[in-house]
Amino acid sequence: MKTRIGHFVRKGGILLLVVTATALADSKQPPVWERAGQAYDLCMKIYSLSDWEKAASAFSQFVEKYPTNQNVPLAYIQMAHCYFNLGKDKQAVTALDVVTKKFTASRVAADAWGKKLNLVRDQDDPDRWLDLYEELSKQFGKAPLELSDHIDWRNIKKYWWSIDNTYFYFPHWRRTGWYLQAAETNMRWVENLLWAADTPARAIRALDIIAGTLKTYGDDLPEDWKYAHVLLLRKAAEASEEKDTAESPATAPADKPRTRTAVKTMPKARKTISPEAAEKQFQTYLSVYPKNDPHIIGLWMREADYWSEKDAEKTDKIWSDMMEAFPGYDSLGEFSEKRMDVLYDRRRYDDFVTMARWYLKHFPLGSWRDKAINRWIDMARERAEQGDAGRIPVVLKVLDEEQKRYPLDPVRIRRNLDRRIDLHLAAGNVAEAVKLAGELVSQPYWSAESFEKVEALAKADKKFEPVLAAARKTYKIPAVNETSPAREIYDDLQSRIQDNQTRHMEELGDKLLSEHRNDAYAILGLKALVDYYYSKAIHQSRDKWADLMAGAYPLHPLTQDALSKQADALYGAKDFSRAGPVYNLAFERFPGANSSEHWFGRRVECFSALQKIKARNKYALEKLEKRALGGELEAIGRLGDILESGADDHKAKGDFWAPWCAKWGEKTYQGVYCHARAYEAYYVTPAKMSHWKSIHFPSAIRTARVLRTQTIRPELAWKLNYEDVNLMSQGDMGGEALKTLGGRLRQASGTFRISDRLDLPNFGRAVGNAKQAGRGRSIFQQIFSRCRLRSDKYYLNLMLGAMYKQAEMHSQAAKAFLNAAQLNALRPIDGWGEHAEAAGCLREAKSAAYLTVQMRYFNRIRTAQDVAPRLLKDCVSFCKAHGALSRAGSYLKKLRQMFPASSERGDAEGIVRKK
Repeated sequence: MKTRIGHFVRKGGILLLVVTATALADSKQPPVWERAGQAYDLCMKIYSLSDWEKAASAFSQFVEKYPTNQNVPLAYIQMAHCYFNLGKDKQAVTALDVVTKKFTASRVAADAWGKKLNLVRDQDDPDRWLDLYEELSKQFGKAPLELSDHIDWRNIKKYWWSIDNTYFYFPHWRRTGWYLQAAETNMRWVENLLWAADTPARAIRALDIIAGTLKTYGDDLPEDWKYAHVLLLRKAAEASEEKDTAESPATAPADKPRTRTAVKTMPKARKTISPEAAEKQFQTYLSVYPKNDPHIIGLWMREADYWSEKDAEKTDKIWSDMMEAFPGYDSLGEFSEKRMDVLYDRRRYDDFVTMARWYLKHFPLGSWRDKAINRWIDMARERAEQGDAGRIPVVLKVLDEEQKRYPLDPVRIRRNLDRRIDLHLAAGNVAEAVKLAGELVSQPYWSAESFEKVEALAKADKKFEPVLAAARKTYKIPAVNETSPAREIYDDLQSRIQDNQTRHMEELGDKLLSEHRNDAYAILGLKALVDYYYSKAIHQSRDKWADLMAGAYPLHPLTQDALSKQADALYGAKDFSRAGPVYNLAFERFPGANSSEHWFGRRVECFSALQKIKARNKYALEKLEKRALGGELEAIGRLGDILESGADDHKAKGDFWAPWCAKWGEKTYQGVYCHARAYEAYYVTPAKMSHWKSIHFPSAIRTARVLRTQTIRPELAWKLNYEDVNLMSQGDMGGEALKTLGGRLRQASGTFRISDRLDLPNFGRAVGNAKQAGRGRSIFQQIFSRCRLRSDKYYLNLMLGAMYKQAEMHSQAAKAFLNAAQLNALRPIDGWGEHAEAAGCLREAKSAAYLTVQMRYFNRIRTAQDVAPRLLKDCVSFCKAHGALSRAGSYLKKLRQMFPASSERGDAEGIVRKK
């Protein structure tokens, strides 16, 4: 049969989709489900082209002509998306309303609600927002913890994947503590609720709406919701019966409009909530966590932010308690950077110093170390200017300690010399400052930055002039002489440069070099030519003048920039064979330059681009090995980056770190760093890249065990407490995982939120594969008896389901999956994945309960038109497979009646016809 899907015609100013079938004379019209599928495919083609007007019209006609197709709920969302892009918000909201009222159980209904709520927030109408949220909560049974407003579904496969994909199709989903955000402080979606509850009356109303949710989840609420609960209680406590009575709708502030629904709830808002209720609730939430659980940091950080502008004393106490309770915890280290900023801005010297000391002690790789020291120095100098130089020796001692961490890094040594000079000057120790200035311009730390510092010092104090004079002599840096005859040539050159007169520029440059080679103006002239040609990208001339400058003035401060420009230009042109030596030359001549790390990195990249791996590794070892062996963490990391990258596979990359791990052990920062890098190579990187087969589980397990027992990074140890068990489970070592977890549980004092760190579903799968379901059931009971959180119980049931499924105990697996669905799902459709697993197990077991379970679920999600037809089709298939043809016919009849245009009807028709 030859078919034309359809075309558009304009009738009465309206664009219409006409679906037609031009066939041979003896052909029949395609079945309705095929026509529906063809029509939707055409809609999607237009929609994917972002032709909003045509797509909106096409979707509108599709839902009108084929209202029982499985794609209809999604089509309404897609239609709304088109209308929004056309600026037709009213029509868009109408389409969303169809989904929220007609297809209430569908997967996409939550997205429609999310979009409607965000629209109302954009309109700045909190009362209307609360109206919608209350309506939504009644429909869903409880207030949802989060909502998406995703209505751009031009990728149709992504939509169906989001429905069909579950946690059980290994290895799509794995749990690893490495990525666990233990101390998350963002409020995420619940911030919308806090926005709406901006007055005491609205806060009380919001608390009423979420009461069921708070009761259901209890201690298992996410940290952002726990703190939102506290904030709502605080806002509600601002109310009083007199205030609420006075603030009637007639006298409400003009900028806070009241909707009719909000007015109706005003009498309810007269109930009072004491200020103590919020503080008591906060302490209640804190008390459920074990002492070393970093989730506490997330709650305390929110509390500190809340009080930061309200009560400085309370904020200080929170920070003091956290610093005492969680030293070395990575999350608190990150948050403390913002706190130090606040202390610095407020010039709170002693408090800043206390935190800076704590930070420098516990976070050797902290990104704020240099900034903390610089600000400490800045405040100490400020105090010295006010007559208190007593702080200077303390800061100098800190610099001495910092220097021990980087004894061979010329850039860090130069920077510390710079800092020491400033501190000694602030303390009035000019002689010591002059001595350090001489060291600053010595060859090991030479750079343009060194010279500029000494030059500035000499201008400010004549005692530094001998140092400057010695530097000029050593590095051949002539001083500018305003009466020099070269001045006139230089001024002419600048004029020619401004007018782009290249021929004259060349002549003047040659003249300066040949006649006034050792004059400062000659050097300035050559540098001006270099800058001009590199700004214009005139290749031949720029290389000429850069080479001349590097040859004539090898150690002049201006040559540093000229070499850097030349090397970067060659690198950008991918002329790696020439760029590499220039980078190397700059690195050797100006070892103390701020750009030296950049030069080194680019030099290494040039070797890699030319595939000279042995030469690259040799170069890296020459530059970094001594520093790495001396314990410099940055040198260890940088050298590792280079040498590790040459390994053939992830095991080889991890094995590269083995000697370094052995050298430093697990009781030093260096050792923990090397073990962490090894673990990243063995497991985290291939897992992240989905190169599952490249994971070497025994090595990863061994490294994970080291990281879980080390004390240098306590938060990482907490995260990886069960990581060896996870790796055994994911590597299908069920017996070993079972034995290890059993021992671990005997040592553990509790199991609060164990599912955050222990991959229970994959553990169950591995135990089932090992045919040890009986022992696995015993582990389940041990953990379950300690659990009080819904999330843990949910994952424990997934563990049982996965275990029994792999052990081919299908009826028991189905029961566990159904239990999991009841624990996890806000709406029945949210438990689709668990239900599908349970149904699959019952089908495999050829259980008579299959049809009962399927139809019970169908009756709960019958308005989920996007997935409900599938259940009826599956029932037809089950009955046909077991010879129950009459029952298969009854399910097919139901499918024909309810969803005649669905593709599942077509599939079911084929199943019944098939012999």
